Amino acid sequence: MKRRFIYCNAKWLITYGAALPVTASHVAHSCTADLVQDAYDVRPPKVDFALDLMVTEGWQTPRYIAEGLAWLAGFEVVP
Repeated sequence: MKRRFIYCNAKWLITYGAALPVTASHVAHSCTADLVQDAYDVRPPKVDFALDLMVTEGWQTPRYIAEGLAWLAGFEVVP
């Protein structure tokens, strides 16, 4: 899933990735093409990466996440 986030946000990660408090070193690349090419090898810890993104603005929600959230929103909560 991180790969899809990287594909969707490669330009943002190149520009603002150094500001990620914990996982900046995992996404440090010199250009978007290099980051996209290395997306399978970029392995920041999932929880740390998610927390970094929660406190950082400007990234785009990948389509698969937006669709999943919309799907979940369609369910009725049953007590």
